Amino acid sequence: MGRFFSSLFHLGENISHSRGQKIAAVCDVIIQLSLYILAIGLPLFFLPWTSEALEFNKQVFLFAFSSIAVLAWFGRILAIREFRLRSTVVNVIVVLFAVVYIISTLVSQNVGVSFLGDISQQKASLLSTLAFVGLYFVIANSLETMKQVRQLLSALLFGGFFALLFAVFQGFGSFLLPFDFAKSASFTTIGTTVSVGVFASVMAMLSAGMLVAPHGGHVCEGAMCWIRKLILSLVCILSIAVVAMIDFNPVLVALLVGSVVLIGYAVLHVNVVRGVRGIAFPIIGFVMSVFLLFLSFPVKLQFPSEVMPSLGASANITYATLREKPLFGSGPSTFIYDFSKYRSEDINNTQFWNIRFDRSQSRLLTIAATTGLFGILVHLLMIAFVFFSSVVAFLKRNDETWHTMIGVFGAWCALLASRVLYNSNMTLEFLFWFLTALLVVTIVPILQTSPLERTPRAGILSSFIFIIVGVGSVACVFIFSQRYLADTAYAYALKINAQGDKETVIAHLEKAVKYQSNNDLYLRNLASVRLQQAIANGKTVVDKKNEEAVKAKDALSLKLANDAIVYAIRATQVNTSNVANWITLADVYSNVMLVAQDAGDKAVAAYEMAISLEPTNPVLHLQLGKVYLTAGESYRTAIKNTNDQEQAKQLQAELDQVLVKTVEYFEKSIALKSDFSEGYFNLAVALDRQGKLKDAIAKMEKVLSMNQSDYGVGFQLASLYYRDGKKDKAMQLMEAVVKLVPQFADARWFLSTMHEEKGNLDGAIEQIMEILKYTPDEQTVKDRLAALQAKKVGAAVPAEPAGLVPAKDVVNPNEKNVK
Repeated sequence: MGRFFSSLFHLGENISHSRGQKIAAVCDVIIQLSLYILAIGLPLFFLPWTSEALEFNKQVFLFAFSSIAVLAWFGRILAIREFRLRSTVVNVIVVLFAVVYIISTLVSQNVGVSFLGDISQQKASLLSTLAFVGLYFVIANSLETMKQVRQLLSALLFGGFFALLFAVFQGFGSFLLPFDFAKSASFTTIGTTVSVGVFASVMAMLSAGMLVAPHGGHVCEGAMCWIRKLILSLVCILSIAVVAMIDFNPVLVALLVGSVVLIGYAVLHVNVVRGVRGIAFPIIGFVMSVFLLFLSFPVKLQFPSEVMPSLGASANITYATLREKPLFGSGPSTFIYDFSKYRSEDINNTQFWNIRFDRSQSRLLTIAATTGLFGILVHLLMIAFVFFSSVVAFLKRNDETWHTMIGVFGAWCALLASRVLYNSNMTLEFLFWFLTALLVVTIVPILQTSPLERTPRAGILSSFIFIIVGVGSVACVFIFSQRYLADTAYAYALKINAQGDKETVIAHLEKAVKYQSNNDLYLRNLASVRLQQAIANGKTVVDKKNEEAVKAKDALSLKLANDAIVYAIRATQVNTSNVANWITLADVYSNVMLVAQDAGDKAVAAYEMAISLEPTNPVLHLQLGKVYLTAGESYRTAIKNTNDQEQAKQLQAELDQVLVKTVEYFEKSIALKSDFSEGYFNLAVALDRQGKLKDAIAKMEKVLSMNQSDYGVGFQLASLYYRDGKKDKAMQLMEAVVKLVPQFADARWFLSTMHEEKGNLDGAIEQIMEILKYTPDEQTVKDRLAALQAKKVGAAVPAEPAGLVPAKDVVNPNEKNVK
């Protein structure tokens, strides 16, 4: 009887084992398919319906198939109750890096941005990093043979070849896709110009390394072998050609480093690499990259230039960030806030002074700033261990494994060089983790097997991680779905905005906010559009005698302004670190400060907050000065309208204080940017308000010297000359203004008044008649002409149109809200 039950037990165990093996086989197929899809598809994948076609969609693509692969990997472990893992310190370091990334996200200055990633910065988010880590573990601990490795590399080269081919067509102006955004050389499925070049360097090294393989270890013969060589040669030729036609130093250095690795392999293993044919392409890459570092390639792809902070500026920003947040940095995907806060004043002397960069020039410096000393040290430790372990194996071993994997090491080194000299994107980040995992497969070729029965804790941990990954994946499906719906609505709003249909724009922006309420970009745009509507409604002409129409207009303006304020405040609450949110809020308040109580004080507070986040931006000091200047106009109006001498005296004292603050901020703006014409112009206006007419003239002359074709500045300067008694100079400048812009009615009217003052009535009449050519139905102009004509013949002069005197305040057409 005992034997009978024992037999039943073993039979059940065998059946269970058989089922586990079948499930494991299915999981293996799922893992391989997921890896192949990622290798082929990620360099090519994009979708046309979102506001940004590449990075966000690649993030979703990466997360989807990485999650499937990770779930299948854990499913296999649980099915056969067997844990297979390569015994390497790299596994521990990668886990440690993920832990540091999680902590950095939790203490980030914006957790939401660090978790999901900002626009074009999805590759640095926590979700993307966890997907990369999961992908690393699946590749490093599931591949068993060099055949599997070669097949996976072939899949990557297949996708990479078509991605580069498409980039070449784009670079030569042959646009193959029907989408509007794709009708530009700036669009490739890989990313920016430099990222295409780095990708091409990696593809060149991978294909060249696989061409080296048949020269050692085994003999490749037959038609299929020659077809394989031809395809690899085509990939290598295309890749090297793309690098040459981009001709950018970080790209050339990447190719140079990779070529040196492959040539070094040939020198060390000269007995195995038969002849120079095996390393012909690395030699070509080496020679070409060296020459192009000093010379220029004659054929260029018409890609736009890519602008980045210099390495020095990037290092300074990283250093400043680490001084404030040394351990875990500012948070993943938040470098744009670091740049705003710590950028140097020197950038204001360049043409890129008004650009906020969301990454440094170096990927390693960006990691240091955003994840702190812990993040960069763990990352460098992983790189160092993989590099030195690879070099040791490279020097000692001489087998088929390294004949296959030398290209991977060369490509990984090329990519590593690019991470020092350039930043990264989703495609390049995928390549880094992909190639790192393949190197681990090479360094540690044997998978160690450990039955879960021997290590119960490992079994419990595996089950726990499987459940966490499963539940997390489902949650992320919901998150990405909501985000995708929001972003498609936002993209449609951007498209419609150019057509002027503000209500449709707002409807889709509100839809975007409904799906993703914590996105400050959508809220900020909603605030801006509502403000535009409020301003446009304020300019709407209604019959002032129609009280109902006036009330309706005022009520609508108030509602639109309140909506703008609410949305702008929500944006600052969602993301307090983004200076753009505070600028939008300040702009809304400054536009309604003449009609809304305390709006001026709130505008000042918002601009001061913006300045604390971006202290070296001259525009913020300029705008804050304009707020004080507008407040000063309120005091001037109050002084004119009061008959109480004491009150007028008190108001004048307050006005003087406001003007001092106004001048202070305008002076700060030009101190930050010495050629800031707007700053000089507004400083001249403020000095004029202080009664410092000659100082105002000196500043306005400075503005005109910067741009002599600015008719608005010429008009203002001419009026200042006139008030300073330099009437001939004023007339000469005003004549230059109307010569430059014949239809400038204000300037001609002013010129007419000066001619009349000199007794040149013919000249005065001529200027008014010129105005009538452009405004034939303007009654005020007709009355002015009648008065001048009557004065010329000595008849009774009709009453002059009110307020038309040379000393009146004039408005610069190039400056809104500044008199």
